[in-house]
Amino acid sequence: DIIFNVTSSQPDIINLPGGGEVVLKAGENTTNVSIATGNNVGTVYFMTHLIKPDISLPIPDLHMAVVRSRTVEKAIVFLGWGYFVVWSFAFYPQMLKNCHRKSVV
Repeated sequence: DIIFNVTSSQPDIINLPGGGEVVLKAGENTTNVSIATGNNVGTVYFMTHLIKPDISLPIPDLHMAVVRSRTVEKAIVFLGWGYFVVWSFAFYPQMLKNCHRKSVV
């Protein structure tokens, strides 16, 4: 078993059940581990500390966005990807122009 303690940058936004102690059981699927529930809207960054010091594991940085609506969350993701796609296509006219002229100057 791997045991680590989790603390947050915004304790008023989230609730850490069990005082923030998380136990990952050997042999269990640990790709999605629920460690917190939201109290308010906001973004929280987590700090982790292994309780078992004899284990050397890289622990990734964790963050959590607490939103009131799944619709708003999906809209944010959709708009973000949409912006990325439109921004990417903005470069194609210049590349096509350069290919047609067979020059970049």
